[in-house]
Formats: sequence, structure tokens, C-alpha cells
Amino acid sequence: MEKKLSIITHKKAKSLVEKTAAMIFRGCAIISVLAVVTITGYMIISGTPAIFKEGITGILFSTTWAPTAAHPQYGIAYVILTSIVGVFLAICIGVPIGLFTAINLAEIAPVKLRKILKSAIELLAGIPSVVYGLLGILIVNPMMYKLELMIYHGSKTHQFTGGANLLSAIIVLAIMILPTLTSSKEWNHVSSCLRCRTCYWRSDGYFVSSRKCSISSTSI
Repeated sequence: MEKKLSIITHKKAKSLVEKTAAMIFRGCAIISVLAVVTITGYMIISGTPAIFKEGITGILFSTTWAPTAAHPQYGIAYVILTSIVGVFLAICIGVPIGLFTAINLAEIAPVKLRKILKSAIELLAGIPSVVYGLLGILIVNPMMYKLELMIYHGSKTHQFTGGANLLSAIIVLAIMILPTLTSSKEWNHVSSCLRCRTCYWRSDGYFVSSRKCSISSTSI
């Protein structure tokens, strides 16, 4: 009888814990949705006057951004152009490095090192973008500022940016997307293809004693 009571009590306690956890998770989900809706509503309410004043074309194609001036202007043409250029150049840097990293992990790296690097890359892919931005402000910006001072030393016409320039953004963005590119399914598919010993390119290459790098490039 006591054993049955203990089982019933244990089930009730477990049910109470599950209900409490469900309520907590549901509350967190509701708070997250409310936060997104609040931020979206605030942006719409705050941005609507500027849209009616300047117009969509005036905002998109104007190059002057002076929201705190006596006559405010909200042109974001330079912002859009620099974003496009920055993303394009970051992809040009990140994609080749990601491809070569996948080839290295599949063909050249030892098995033990491959496991360590793969785990590290997957861990880096889970880091929030805010952390990369903070590291960019603390590390990349000062380095770029020192480089800027060296290049434009003694210049009276150059407007120093303090390191917060397009090059810093490109470097941070390329580093940020690199783990995601390397650990993506497409690169994993490349690695699987490279590890396939039944591919006739690889068989022919090993038959004529070709180098591993040339075999990998032929397989790609």
C-alpha cells in the first residue's frame, strides 16, 4: 500500500513539474512574440513621419543621412550600397576559404585533427552575430585604425574613421559567415564526394600516382 502511494505521489510530483515547465516555456514564447511585435510597432510608428515627409524614393535614393539636423534628411542610398558591396566582398573572401577548408578536412587533415576542427567549426557556427560584432569593435577596429594612421600619416584631407570603415565590416562579416559555410550541408556533400574512393577520377589519379591536391581539384 505504501509502495502504491509512493508511486502515485511520484507521478503527481512529476506531472506538477511538467506543468510548471510548460507554463514557463509558454510564458517565454509569449514574451518573445510580444517583444518582436513591440519593436516592429515602434519602428513603424517612428518611421512613418519620415516616409510621409521624404517619400520612399527620397529615402532610398538620397545620399544624405542627417536625422538630427535642423532640416532632417533620411537618405540611405550609401547604406544600401555599402551593405551590398560589403556582403559581396565578404562572400568573395569566405566562400573560397570555406571550400578549401572542406577539401582540407576531407583529404589532407589527419582523422584526429579533422574531428577537432569539425567540432570547433560547428561551435563557432553557433556563436551569435552580436559577439562577432563586439569582437570586431574591440579587435578589428583598432587594428584598422592603426593601419589607417600608417597609410594616411600626415594627410590633411583624409577623414579618419577610427577603424569603423567598410574594410572592418568586410573582415568581420567574412569571419562570421566562414564557420556557417564550412559546416553547411553543401560543403559536407563536397567532403563526402571527395572521400568517395569509388569515384573513377580518384581511381585513375591513384593509378597514375597523381598528387592528392591534383586529384581533389579534378574531383571538384
